Amino acid sequence: MGSQHGIPMDATLLLLRTGMQWAALDPQTNGICERFHKTILNEFYQVAFRCKIYCSLEELQVDLDDWLRYYNQERTHQGKMCCGRTRMQTLIEIKEAWGDKITALNG
Repeated sequence: MGSQHGIPMDATLLLLRTGMQWAALDPQTNGICERFHKTILNEFYQVAFRCKIYCSLEELQVDLDDWLRYYNQERTHQGKMCCGRTRMQTLIEIKEAWGDKITALNG
């Protein structure tokens, strides 16, 4: 299938069927990404570059991978969906609910 706004068409159709909407070129559309960029800058890059001199991109990548594991599996989040849970806890807890909704839409 093709794509719309960089999103694969099958995903676009799913979003439309579930009632989710977005506006092209709307600054709020990228709000989550922009917030993550600010978080990774403040909590990882600024701290890492103050504490360590990296000799290679691979060395930096190892530390970034460790931080991303912490960010997703240990750090609690206060966002709309997480409500004090880790991202991984949120994903696991809502996975079944989304599965039920998809089954109902396709049934």
